[in-house]
Amino acid sequence: MSEHKIIVVGMGFSGAYAAYLLKKTGYDVIVLHKGFGATAFSSGCFDILGYSIEKGEYLEDFKEGIDEVLSKENHPYAIVTDASRTKFEKMLNDAWRNLPEDLKAIYINNRNKNWFVITQLGTIKPTAAIQASMKGAMISEENVSICITGFKGDPGFNPSFVAKLLRSYIQALSFPNIEVTHAIIDIGVRGVEELSYYINIRNNLHDLYKKFKQLARRNRIDIFLIPALLDLETFSLLKDLNGESDFLISEMPSGPRYYAGFRLQRLLSRVLDDTGVRYSRVKELQVTLEGERAKEVLWRDAISDKTFRTQDFEAIVIATGDIIGGGLAILADESLNKYLQDTVFNYRIRNLGLEGGFADSYIWGDHEVLRSGLIINESSQVIMGENVLENVFACGSVLGGYDYTRELNGLGVALITAYNVVENIRRLVS
Repeated sequence: MSEHKIIVVGMGFSGAYAAYLLKKTGYDVIVLHKGFGATAFSSGCFDILGYSIEKGEYLEDFKEGIDEVLSKENHPYAIVTDASRTKFEKMLNDAWRNLPEDLKAIYINNRNKNWFVITQLGTIKPTAAIQASMKGAMISEENVSICITGFKGDPGFNPSFVAKLLRSYIQALSFPNIEVTHAIIDIGVRGVEELSYYINIRNNLHDLYKKFKQLARRNRIDIFLIPALLDLETFSLLKDLNGESDFLISEMPSGPRYYAGFRLQRLLSRVLDDTGVRYSRVKELQVTLEGERAKEVLWRDAISDKTFRTQDFEAIVIATGDIIGGGLAILADESLNKYLQDTVFNYRIRNLGLEGGFADSYIWGDHEVLRSGLIINESSQVIMGENVLENVFACGSVLGGYDYTRELNGLGVALITAYNVVENIRRLVS
């Protein structure tokens, strides 16, 4: 075991990826987390940069908008690449190349250009990499007949509404080669959990395939789009079934309640197990600073309820996520003035005032909270006030300076900043 111990706080994509790379380097790594956060609730897609705020339009090629974000002083992309387009592209390629092979295997990757994909909400979004089970959701130049397909007993997904909204998007974005219909299949189950359990049994999936085949012949359907319901083990079976037919069953990028993000989170946990990374779910965690260094980490284990502390570590990585992941919190003082605070150091990041927090402006996707978080330098070391914390690094959505809900770059920032953290920890330790 390496004499160099690294503590990673957070087990979403950025934390798990950083932990994986650090372990592969030879360090002793322990991950402390309070549960699954935004990664598990995500669409499972790798968005590098999908929207230009200045132009007010989706980006078919993320390179068309990269100069815009690199010009923003506090944007994570700009900070870790010294605002260099060449360095950004190299770091992106290196970060993707070093992903675990098991993870790369479930993705269709197009990092140099965005695909437009149909989502479970009936919208169309640009993204650079999608899970292989979502191949049919990619919009191509071919004339195609798509059937938005739901299952009776799933009240959270309305195929008729999704199909109607999708037709509006197709018209607005000028994709005239897509015909959209909808259907509901009754397989005698109720609720997402029961539905997913049914589908992920091998024989049931074969029976369900026969129902799709009948619909395809009767209505001349090329692609059936369903919510993300498959588990990791069913991936290959669906691929085999699709290979035998003249139509395609495909998932769509889907949010909470469905399995796209959870599938990614599950695979990350499996990668950490296979790599030998130790991880522990905690109830409480506190990091003590001494000067410009983290001196001690104290945590209470969620399973044993025992308290542990250590001063024996070289560096700590903060990958706790934003408000959704629990890495940031909106609190109020005695005068009811709100403020944004990180949840590891209890560092006050921004004062929001009496009207601060998520109000009407959040609905329209332009709120200071969404652009706020920890600030880092080019080495990914955390900056608090005038102090640079020498052995504290941060990555992922806990960072400030950008708004992934508008820029469409959530896992892209997580990917690049996690990679940069590891590169700089290597330099620190060496």
